[in-house]
Amino acid sequence: MPKADQTETRDARVEVYSIADDPSAKFLKCNTAIADLASLENYTLARGWLSECLNKHADCPNSMTSILPTRIIDVSPTAESDVVRLHIADRSEKGQYVALSYCWGREQPRATTSTTLNTYTDSINVSNLPKTIRDAIECTRQLNIRYLWVDSLCIIQDSERDKIQEIQKMPQIYSNATVTLSAAAAQHCDEGFLRPRQDIAPRYSNRSPLLPFRCPDGTQGTMYLVPIAFDWQNDPSGETIYERGWTHQERILSPRLLTYGSRRLSWNCFTSEHCDLGIGHSPRSPTGGSIFSQTLGGDPLSQTHGDPSTITLRKLLLVPNLGTNEGGDDGRANLHHYWRQLVSRYTIGKCSLAEDKLRALSGIAIRFHQLLQSEYLAGLWKEDFIRNLMWMSARPLERRSHHYRIPELRSPSWSWASVNGEVQYHEACLDKGLYIKATISACTVQVVTDLAPFGEVSEGCLAMRSRLCQMSWPQLKQVFQDRTSLAQAEPPHETKFGYVYPDENGWLFDWITEMQAKDANDQYCLFELARDQKKSYGLIVKSTGMGLFTRVGLYTVNSAKPLDHLAIWDESSILASIRII
Repeated sequence: MPKADQTETRDARVEVYSIADDPSAKFLKCNTAIADLASLENYTLARGWLSECLNKHADCPNSMTSILPTRIIDVSPTAESDVVRLHIADRSEKGQYVALSYCWGREQPRATTSTTLNTYTDSINVSNLPKTIRDAIECTRQLNIRYLWVDSLCIIQDSERDKIQEIQKMPQIYSNATVTLSAAAAQHCDEGFLRPRQDIAPRYSNRSPLLPFRCPDGTQGTMYLVPIAFDWQNDPSGETIYERGWTHQERILSPRLLTYGSRRLSWNCFTSEHCDLGIGHSPRSPTGGSIFSQTLGGDPLSQTHGDPSTITLRKLLLVPNLGTNEGGDDGRANLHHYWRQLVSRYTIGKCSLAEDKLRALSGIAIRFHQLLQSEYLAGLWKEDFIRNLMWMSARPLERRSHHYRIPELRSPSWSWASVNGEVQYHEACLDKGLYIKATISACTVQVVTDLAPFGEVSEGCLAMRSRLCQMSWPQLKQVFQDRTSLAQAEPPHETKFGYVYPDENGWLFDWITEMQAKDANDQYCLFELARDQKKSYGLIVKSTGMGLFTRVGLYTVNSAKPLDHLAIWDESSILASIRII
């Protein structure tokens, strides 16, 4: 604390903002956001960003036209008509189009069905469509682009076969789009995203009083002083789109994103980022990330598609001929690491339908398959399969109730897709020196339909061989700690053998509260997957009584005296083969 005659000083980095139409706006670099997202100024900005990317960015796909999707909305950009129509594209027909990424949030009675298909090819009354789609039509016209792709209108919603076929085309639909329009500010399809931003004035006045500014031409203006890059960030709590599972792959598969957020209009491509605050061009650093994003210390929204590792991944998935074998074995290991990162981020979002758990990631899975040429097994790749098994349910305390096995799904218990809620991969997956102990003798997965080999599965069985140790519920409680947080550096209790990471909350609740609900005769097995110099990692499985097992969690043997515990493990375990369903 400073003494009475001392003054405490602290450094603060601020930006000077002018107000639209204020005399200072001609002289200050940063302007407060324009409340009207549909303003002429914002449309001019968006057209400029798109033109710059298409014509000047060597690292961004710059083809002016692409193969059109099966069906596409013809919005006739030069017309101000209240009518659009559904265009059935020829197989090789090319053109420019916008793809929409948005939240349904509720049923869409005007969606295309087998009954309305013929009518919609003649005309669709725009005023009858949900507000978000109406806004997307207006934006597409303002970008001077003729076609717009919207899932509810371009996929026949009452045809399961058509939905499956079109979902398989998602990699092409989003990667070939001239730009993807992300309606981040709309919580549901009827809300729209071109609505006025009501909080513009208090957003700045709450941070700074309105201060006088003497302009170079002698006129008197005003300004705000606000923290550096304060308005560059969107508000994560206000962006429902980032909670939707389907939109994750839509962002990853899009080379260009124009995002209408609750706080800003922004642009993201392989080369740069922009926003509507007068900040101007934000080039990416040599590592691939936005310089603004690095200054901010990690905006959780932009991290989903703008951080360096994701930019690299998007290039690998979208730019032809970057090379399947780039970097040799290390390159393939990096691809598997990218996949595990994707799974972790994807599972933060939610799917309205349980059967969409694998479907909503199938577009990215198709691209990975083209790179890896590895068999896809219910969300895991056969190559590097043991590391891919080392997922665990994330355990932030506020999310405990979210983790449970999904009854409607028949995904095998060894797949992360069988669990609702966020999953993460153990840090040991990154260890190049990890010694794989388990061997796989067979792994079979039955997909619901052969039309969707990367989609929903009906069953799966994994046959493995490794060291196995049988334990009852009381024995597990005696020698293992539960793990309820994401921290992994914390040493275990001195009397404990290691940690468990339960897959489901019911199991975790019984563990934490010392409940005796578990039958003391229930037999669990520790099945070793891998080992490094100090730890052993494996699955906790439970016998079904029919010669089969189900996964219930992940464990680690982690001790300040690891050799003692590993010796106990080696003495009490046997080499065995098991089948997990």
